[in-house]
Amino acid sequence: MKGYVCLPRDFIQFPVWTEEPRDRVMAFVELLALASYTERIVAQSKGRIHLDKGEIMVPISYLAKRWKRSRNYVYKVLNYFSSRGLIEVKADYCNSIIRIVDWEKYQ
Repeated sequence: MKGYVCLPRDFIQFPVWTEEPRDRVMAFVELLALASYTERIVAQSKGRIHLDKGEIMVPISYLAKRWKRSRNYVYKVLNYFSSRGLIEVKADYCNSIIRIVDWEKYQ
């Protein structure tokens, strides 16, 4: 993947940064890095999926493996981010589409 993710200076004021455990910060930054920086079409078994800027299509099991955590932990972290208005999640039985709220702010 090419490109950059910019973080606003006030990011260090966000609850995701200041609250424990600190590994949530790493998880959020990784979601920013994984998010599509352009609109694109992703092929999958059910057909093609259109991803907008700031969206990620990923199985929860993939994030669990990357973060070396349980799927339950990933669900909890995603719910935490969602409840704070940082992301929106649409899930089905195979993949989740995670949308970074205010994506342009990080560009």
